[in-house]
Amino acid sequence: MADSVLQATTSDNVRIVLKMFAVTKGRTTHMKLIGLRKEMNEIAAGFAGEHTANEVIAAVIDGKLQASMQARLRHITQINEVEVRKLEIAG
Repeated sequence: MADSVLQATTSDNVRIVLKMFAVTKGRTTHMKLIGLRKEMNEIAAGFAGEHTANEVIAAVIDGKLQASMQARLRHITQINEVEVRKLEIAG
């Protein structure tokens, strides 16, 4: 399991905090976990930068952000689940 916390700014200049985790199938090496965290942060930061705060919230609720993350993280290791544990509006 890899977890990550990311502070990002949306396209309408709203700061958000995303707390995410990915559950892998079986044991995973330390280097793969580092790669998962880095890739999750890059995907989420890119998504937040291209969309407004309302669009990001809707994508998290609908599971679209998690689904796209899961599809893009599969090249590192087998993924069971990717979830956004908490999304906060920082101001």
